[in-house]
Amino acid sequence: MKQQREDDPAAKRAFRRMAILAVALILGGILLVFLWMKDSAVNTGQGPSICPRLLHDTAQAVA
Repeated sequence: MKQQREDDPAAKRAFRRMAILAVALILGGILLVFLWMKDSAVNTGQGPSICPRLLHDTAQAVA
């Protein structure tokens, strides 16, 4: 037979707090990335690029 676990209100509260904190951190990270992308596009007139010189050098090598 299965033994039923006792309800532990403190454990439920701790789990709920942990879940809320995790969701808040994830949403905050998404918001920061969005703001960084938006700011980069406004300042440079283009999206962020990891290495813009790489494309320039490749184009010269092909030509």
